[in-house]
Amino acid sequence: MMAAMLEGPDTHTIDAPGALDSMQELRDVIGRMQGELKFKQTRIEALNFEIARLKRWRFGSSSESLETSTQAVLFDQILADTALEDRAAQQDQKPPVAPPRAKGQAVRQALPASLPRIDHHHEIEQTHCECGQPFKRIGQEVSEQLDCVPAQFFVLRHIRGKYACTCCQTILNVHMRKIPVGQDVNPGVIARGTPGMSGADLANLCNEAALMAARRNARTVEMQDFEKAKDKIIQATREPSAAASSVSTSMATPSSATLRREPSTVACVWDFW
Repeated sequence: MMAAMLEGPDTHTIDAPGALDSMQELRDVIGRMQGELKFKQTRIEALNFEIARLKRWRFGSSSESLETSTQAVLFDQILADTALEDRAAQQDQKPPVAPPRAKGQAVRQALPASLPRIDHHHEIEQTHCECGQPFKRIGQEVSEQLDCVPAQFFVLRHIRGKYACTCCQTILNVHMRKIPVGQDVNPGVIARGTPGMSGADLANLCNEAALMAARRNARTVEMQDFEKAKDKIIQATREPSAAASSVSTSMATPSSATLRREPSTVACVWDFW
């Protein structure tokens, strides 16, 4: 047996594939265990320092027995934790930043509902449309204003009625059935925007809107066509002299004219060549 030991290890046993795999597995296990041991030792040191700090806070200083190297490592860790806590406290102390408000969207805070309200109704003086039909109440607008009487607060409510002529809207609906109307067309809006127009005026409005849609090769009459037609008709009614002058300039100048008198009437007839 002594001779066999002096001869050295069996090369066939070491070179076997199974033996090499077993040695590699052992090395992996040893390395993993060493890593776990190092992590646990560091964790134990941190917990010991935490316990010592808690004892010092409650019962006084009792951590002088710790080693200098351990105190230095744990002191650095405490400084890092303190910096994180200070940063979190500063973030908590900062006032919350309000989200940016979109331009043109001013939000007014509503007045408390517990305050008493005094209503002031504002109604229109003219109760009938120019076509002769009475206006129908379609809604109201309420605006609130804070007012003060000595030792008393109350809210003034201004209520303004909204009226529209349902007769004009009905006539407009009848004329709009004859033309292909787009989905964005609202007869109520058009009727409220054309006060004083009679049935013939509304028919002319629909025809003019259809012509404008045809000029832009559209298959349906959109709301923009009605708006342009309304502006054109209103402008023509406000400027009759300008319209008459434009018509006179468009006519051709007569080269010769013959005045004839009819026996039954006194009318002048111009023959344009």
